[in-house]
Amino acid sequence: MRSERETTQLDVNAIEMTRRIRDAHYEELKNKTDRQRIDYYNRGSEALREELSSGMGTGLPGVSRRRPPHRRGA
Repeated sequence: MRSERETTQLDVNAIEMTRRIRDAHYEELKNKTDRQRIDYYNRGSEALREELSSGMGTGLPGVSRRRPPHRRGA
C-alpha cells in the first residue's frame, strides 16, 4: 500500500503532465479556427482507434471501431 507521501507525489506528477499536455495543445491550436480545432481532435481520436483496433501495445484483443453516436448540443 502506498504511503500518503507517495500518493501525493503521484498526484502532483499527474497534474504536471496534464498541464504540459494542455499547454502544448493550446500552443498548437491558439490561432486555429473552430473547424481546424475539431479536425485536430478528430484526427487524434481516429489515430487512437486505429492503434487500439490493431491491439498494438495493449496486450488486448482488437477494440471495436464503432463510433459513438453523435450528440447534438452536448
